[in-house]
Amino acid sequence: SKNHSKNQHGSFIDGVENADQLKLREREAVRILITEGRILEAQDFLRTIFPSILHPQLLFRLNCQHFVELLREKKSEEAILVARERLSSHPNPTKEEKEHLCKIMGMVAYVDIQKSPSASLLSETHRQELAVEVNACIMESLGMGRSSKLETLLRQLQASHETLRRCNNGMGSPFVLS
Repeated sequence: SKNHSKNQHGSFIDGVENADQLKLREREAVRILITEGRILEAQDFLRTIFPSILHPQLLFRLNCQHFVELLREKKSEEAILVARERLSSHPNPTKEEKEHLCKIMGMVAYVDIQKSPSASLLSETHRQELAVEVNACIMESLGMGRSSKLETLLRQLQASHETLRRCNNGMGSPFVLS
């Protein structure tokens, strides 16, 4: 028998629905921590709530962002310790990971890291991208796929719209969400 309880409006809510709402709040909490640059707190939260997603590649990305956040806060000595203790011990880095490591390590040489060639790593967009990546890993671990149903529908709508434009010799406005 399923556990049903009434909400304030008198309708029944499944225990599963409540669990889904809890997971949604937990995913949102992780997103907020990452977008605010609170990477260590995000890692601790993930270790507690979603430990299965913390594979070496994701830990590497989180540790790189933590390094960048320390540089942003002008804590270069702490950043170098993170590089020594967490980044240098990353097992079998890929070519892309080695390149990313070179980019972030190069930031140490700049007094004003906003003027470094890797300044884009300080952007809100970069934090958002990492939060999206972590969220996709969480969703996948929960058996939900790497993107939400809404994202999938929007991609399908965009592809359908582009197909129609091609069939009409490029006529019609491009599909843009604003």
